[in-house]
Amino acid sequence: MSLKSIEFYNYGKQLVAHFKESDIHIKVAEHERDNIITPVITMMELDYPEALKALQCEYKKSANYRSYYEYRIVNRFLRCNCGEIDNKLDIDADGGFHFEYVACPLRGDCSLENVVCTPKYNTNISDSEMRVMELLFLKKSREEIAEQLYLSLHTVNNHIRHVLKRLNLRKEAEFIDYAHNNNLFK
Repeated sequence: MSLKSIEFYNYGKQLVAHFKESDIHIKVAEHERDNIITPVITMMELDYPEALKALQCEYKKSANYRSYYEYRIVNRFLRCNCGEIDNKLDIDADGGFHFEYVACPLRGDCSLENVVCTPKYNTNISDSEMRVMELLFLKKSREEIAEQLYLSLHTVNNHIRHVLKRLNLRKEAEFIDYAHNNNLFK
């Protein structure tokens, strides 16, 4: 099984993975290392390093028991971001995450809120590029962006071009979808 086309949901105190293509439901458990745990840890290392670091710190007492430690990290990450049943896959056919707002009794009190739940995506985009892309995301024209940020239109165009290339996207509309899917701008 690959880490694609999956809907996760909380079932009582269990997290369940529904592999849509094969219609298999699996309780996410410590022994699911190859199917779920290891691939999610790898994705977190690349795409959500702040969330991974926070969860490693949270569960550091379990670090001597590697499989249980990684299970706890993945279980928390997925329960906080993908625990509701809905019509949108939590991991799509391309292997990309699509987070959802999960009802949590700790909202507003959790020290890991907005670190683990709705985590920041690691984009490798500079702060200047990110400011341009946020205004683009807010549907500002390139001219408005240049004026608001006191940049030349040429610089704005370069920033947009570089970001799209770095993220392997072709159009601004793809970036808007990408920003929504990865919670770039809260």
